[in-house]
Amino acid sequence: MFPFPIIGVALASRILLSQKSKDQNSPNKPYIGRPGFMPINRNPFEVFFKGLNRQLSSLFPRQAHENFYAIAKNFVPEDAYILKPKYPLNSDIISLGDIDGDSRDELIVSYRHNDEIKTIILKKENNNWQKVGEISDSGYENINYRKIIDFTGEGKKQILLGLSSKDKSPVLRCYSINQDSINEIFNSNYHRLQVLKASGNDRNNSKSKLAIWEKAEDDTYNIRLLQWNGSQLEPAGGVSTYYSNNVVPYYLKKVKKEPNSPQNWYNLANSLAEAGMKRDALIACEFGMQYDSNNKFKERFEALINRISNG
Repeated sequence: MFPFPIIGVALASRILLSQKSKDQNSPNKPYIGRPGFMPINRNPFEVFFKGLNRQLSSLFPRQAHENFYAIAKNFVPEDAYILKPKYPLNSDIISLGDIDGDSRDELIVSYRHNDEIKTIILKKENNNWQKVGEISDSGYENINYRKIIDFTGEGKKQILLGLSSKDKSPVLRCYSINQDSINEIFNSNYHRLQVLKASGNDRNNSKSKLAIWEKAEDDTYNIRLLQWNGSQLEPAGGVSTYYSNNVVPYYLKKVKKEPNSPQNWYNLANSLAEAGMKRDALIACEFGMQYDSNNKFKERFEALINRISNG
């Protein structure tokens, strides 16, 4: 029988966290001020900057609706196979984003040709699209992940490109464009990954975070939460929150699907401990040890219990 007490505690925490997130993301009520007067709680610089943005937007009008797929096809060899990223979910074949900082979106598309994956960057100049950059990668078959995002927090977007094949783990590469040159600023192997956008409410932290899940043995993952420090990736804060919001629910589903697996119980217990939910972690250890009839995970459970008790 599945232990409902531990599920209740973990899921209750999950519900509270998601509710808090919804409350934080809910829109504020609009200010209704007297006609002709600026609300006294408005920063005059923000009003000025907003007006300036309107003026700049007139200099860089939005791109008219175009058939981007047809445009991209003109730059792809006829015998090539255009690739659609597997992740993030619902990704399009074509990605749009301003990656050179000129307030105009570039067009990014990936294709496989002659045992290579090429990702090309197209830019519209004087009403004509032209190729301004190309990334080539051999030894991979598919685009596992592609996203255009300001990952470094420097106000300029980069390309996150995940490549995969059947015989090796995926690799994530991050590219930036500077003066028409493409530079790889970091790469990392992964089995699962998640990009966490910077919170608009946190003025002290404008950088996104990268959660890298690297598969170890017995369906366990070494999970690293990373952030860009200006020159390289470094460990980021908020690890316990990430575990409670993402890792614990993942292993809860595993346990629910196979409640007789001591491996699943160990993984759940470890994720609960990392999330700071020590009492629930100890309960998960107790259940896991009951299902560990051949004592295969006995030492690991005991080590985890000692770490929780002495931590």
